[in-house]
Amino acid sequence: MRIENDGYNITIEFIGRAKDGLNVWDKLRNDANSIEIFLGFSVEDGWGTTEGMCVPIKDIEMIYKGLSSVFKNNLFTYSCNFPFKSSNEEFITVMTEKTENGIKFFFKIFDDVCDYAELTEVMNETKLNDILLELKGVLDKYPVL
Repeated sequence: MRIENDGYNITIEFIGRAKDGLNVWDKLRNDANSIEIFLGFSVEDGWGTTEGMCVPIKDIEMIYKGLSSVFKNNLFTYSCNFPFKSSNEEFITVMTEKTENGIKFFFKIFDDVCDYAELTEVMNETKLNDILLELKGVLDKYPVL
């Protein structure tokens, strides 16, 4: 998944189940139902890469369903916390709004380097559909156990 704007980007590659990874964060709430990701970013506040971050499948599913609803409802907002047993801090935020110019897509994620990487892209429906297809592929490949 890639969000781009004015030469900046945030890219997420879905690697596999956290329980199968060698480099995942400790003390996850549910490593069997979390996906390890690779995060690469270049944003106004900095750039970097982070491995071993994990996103619960339920959060990927909620983002997928919410983004799918943008075509009907015009708006979607979702925020989730870190998947640790001992944390209630914000991890990812997604906000979308269908406008005359396209779909305004805001994405914010903790990056473990600069604190948070965030970016807004105004995209067309084709790009949003590509993101949806990628998320659907992850959900199909890694169903909840």
